[in-house]
Order: sequence, then C-alpha cells, then structure tokens
Amino acid sequence: MQEQFWVIAQMAIDIFMLVLLVVLLKSMSRKRETTTSSDPAFSQPGTLLKEMRQITETLEKNLEEKRTLTRNVITELETLLSDAESAAIRLEGLMNTWQRIRPFEKNSRTDTERLKKSAKALLEKGLARKEIARRLDIPLGELELMLKLQEPIPQKEQ
Repeated sequence: MQEQFWVIAQMAIDIFMLVLLVVLLKSMSRKRETTTSSDPAFSQPGTLLKEMRQITETLEKNLEEKRTLTRNVITELETLLSDAESAAIRLEGLMNTWQRIRPFEKNSRTDTERLKKSAKALLEKGLARKEIARRLDIPLGELELMLKLQEPIPQKEQ
C-alpha cells in the first residue's frame, strides 16, 4: 500500500506541474500578443527608420541654412568693421589737421572778438574770472589783459 501511495503522490505532482506549465505558457503568449499589438514601432522597423531619415534630412537642411546665414552676417560685420576702421583713420587725420590749425585760429580777429563777447557775458552773469578763464580755455592773465583793454565792466573778484 505504501508503494501505491507513492505512485499516486508522484502522479499528483506530475499533473500539478503539467497544469502549472500550461498556465505559464498561456500567460507568456498573452504577453507577447499585447507587446506586439500595442507597439507598432517594433512591428514596423522600416517605417521608423524612414521617419528618422526624414527628420535627419530636415535637421541637416536647417543647419545648412543657419551656417549660410552666419557666414553672411560675419561677412557683413567684417565689411562694417573695415569701414569703421577707415573712418577712424580719416577722423584721426582730420583731428591732427585741426590741432595744427587751431593755434592760428585762436589768434584770429574773429576768435578774439568771440572770446571778448563771451567773457563779457559771463562776467555779467556774475562768474569769477578764474571760472571764466577755465570755461573759455584761455590763461587767466590773458583774460585779465583782455578785460583791461575793454570798456569798464562790473567785475567780480575771485
């Protein structure tokens, strides 16, 4: 009787393992069905690669357009920079010429008359002689001499 018990127990274990194997196989087949039916990208790799190539081509075109625009901007900036440099050189030349001519202009009759009128106007406003000399960019002694040679003007001391 003991042998029969062991044979029956062995058969029960075998049947249990067979049922477990069938259940496991069914669950695995369901997983495969849901995976393949829910994700078309895995079932159609050619379509996915084609879309990726199209996106890559579009991005390459955009990048080339940006490169072209950047080259154009850089060329324009270089042109403007060279124009600015040449203008700066011309201005430097003009400034040098102006500085050479300026001392002669100070001695001219019209410039002296302008200085006299300006000094008179500033004195009438009540500014000190030192301040007037500074504003007119002339030495204080020159201002004093100019004022002595003019008509009497109300004077404000330093």
